[in-house]
Amino acid sequence: MTGLWETRREKILRLLKESDTPLSAEQISLLLELDRKDVYDDLKHIARSLQKSEWQLVMVPPRCLKCGYVFSSDKPKKPSRCPKCRGERVSDPLFKVVSR
Repeated sequence: MTGLWETRREKILRLLKESDTPLSAEQISLLLELDRKDVYDDLKHIARSLQKSEWQLVMVPPRCLKCGYVFSSDKPKKPSRCPKCRGERVSDPLFKVVSR
C-alpha cells in the first residue's frame, strides 16, 4: 500500500531514492504513468525542496551522441540539439536522489 496517498512529486522522489541507477525522465514517466513534461517540472521543484534536507537531486547531464559535447547540468531538461555540431542525437539527462 506504499504510495497510495502520495503526491506525484512524492512518488518521483521515492522512486529516485530507491532506484539503484539514475533514471531518465522518460523512464520515470513510464514507470509512474505520468507525462514527461510534468516529470521535468516536478524534478525542478524536487531539487528546490531538497536544498535544506539531507538528500540531494543529482543529474547526469545530457551529452551529444554525435560529437560528445556535454551540456551544463544547471537545468533538468533534455536539449533539442547540440550547440556545437547541431546534431539532434542527444542523450537524456539521468536523475538520482542521494544522501549528502
